[in-house]
Amino acid sequence: MTHSLWGGQPSWDWGFRGQGNADWLLLPSAFRPGAALSYADENVKGPMPDIKDQCWLEYKLIQHFLYLGDRVGLSVPGDAQHFRLPPQDESLWHESEWPRDDILETLAIAQHHGVPTRLLDITHDALIAAFFAADDARDPRKVGDAERLGVWAVDLSLVRQAAALGDERLIHVTVPRASNSFLHHQDGLFLLDRKASQRRLELGRFETMDEIVDGIWHRVDSVEPGRRRLYYRPFPASPMVKVTAPVAIAMDILDLLDREFYNRGRIMPTHDNVVKALEFLRSLNTHRRNKGSLPAITLGPKY
Repeated sequence: MTHSLWGGQPSWDWGFRGQGNADWLLLPSAFRPGAALSYADENVKGPMPDIKDQCWLEYKLIQHFLYLGDRVGLSVPGDAQHFRLPPQDESLWHESEWPRDDILETLAIAQHHGVPTRLLDITHDALIAAFFAADDARDPRKVGDAERLGVWAVDLSLVRQAAALGDERLIHVTVPRASNSFLHHQDGLFLLDRKASQRRLELGRFETMDEIVDGIWHRVDSVEPGRRRLYYRPFPASPMVKVTAPVAIAMDILDLLDREFYNRGRIMPTHDNVVKALEFLRSLNTHRRNKGSLPAITLGPKY
């Protein structure tokens, strides 16, 4: 993180997102074309033409997630009666209110476990983002005919400084790590565009996260008469960076990451994922032998 590209910022002050296809738009899952916005009807695909319907369906996804989670005995932060009672308080899903601050933690947990929401997953750890990008890139079923994988980086100091100047459009959302082991091990957090619904009404589409950051940067970076310039990163450093690599070297990237102990078992620690990490080691060792690189990693002297 000492390269001038990062503007002298420490690594923990950046957020990173890995994508198996570098050409994918930087959009939250609920805003992507063809997003499944209903657990009751497979034909309901977003984004919805009417923003009111969009917000209502996002609310219902969370309601279903909480309901079934409770039925099987799982605790989800934020589960409360307003999700259980017949819908009466329209502010819960109204386009000017959704999502309210009091349910952001619930949204974060739901997003992390695969529910489509308007939160965008990121991590403080660039190598974790690289792992997810490379792991997806090696599967054509996930990334199609992608030629390059990518890791996006956003300067989180910009988000804070914009808020200090009164522009709270973009925020980063965190949840307690003590009760969320995956988020702890992935050093995870989320980005939320508070004006997503408003801008959808104005533009007829949802803005991508890089568009949002670029707009904030130019507003914060402008110097008004008598106003101190708070955004301190030097030009030409950018608050949003995308680093890409050929999909063809995805296994090489995973090889390097594995040597630094970045694997599925560490990043998503369950017994099942420990076994998946061990199973993947077979493929990784075959890749190493075929490349004639460093000796294949073994599991100890007996092996």
